[in-house]
Amino acid sequence: MTISKNNRYGDTFSLAEQPVPQIQREQSRGDVSKWSNQDINDGRQVLDLVRRYMEATQNGHPVSLTPFITMTVTDWYDEGKKTMRQAEASIAQYYRAYPVQSTAFDPEKMYVVPLDGKSVNGHSVFEVRVPFTWTAQGRNRARKSGLSVLQALVPLAKMTDGSPAQWRICAIHNVKSNYTVRN
Repeated sequence: MTISKNNRYGDTFSLAEQPVPQIQREQSRGDVSKWSNQDINDGRQVLDLVRRYMEATQNGHPVSLTPFITMTVTDWYDEGKKTMRQAEASIAQYYRAYPVQSTAFDPEKMYVVPLDGKSVNGHSVFEVRVPFTWTAQGRNRARKSGLSVLQALVPLAKMTDGSPAQWRICAIHNVKSNYTVRN
């Protein structure tokens, strides 16, 4: 994995190889013993946030993203910068095009890592990856399915209502590792 500065997204990440083997290799060499106690605690909260996001969105029905994302995300599924309302509208538009959707993931295969040198208010910024399978069926009965890896950047975000800062997704996209279309 590389972290790079990108004019469109700010700090972003890219993969140089197939995501699932890379995740497996990184998880096998991950040394949580080097994490601070705060990163271990924060990492658990971040994984819980992304797990709840995956569960809330797994049937494709439009949902409120308020508990999950920042007011503006720097990358929304490769559509660029979006406000929360624009992201919700994007979900609704995709649902109209593909009214039958499902995803499945194993919470035990979720991967989280604090990004070196990235912090907000003394808390690390985390990258989370979740391998998952998905299917979507359009109104014309065409069906597509695949195996993807969701990637999300999660900082501790200030709340606009003055409540304490909370973990929120600030950038999210899928890396497609296989994709099939059936009519």
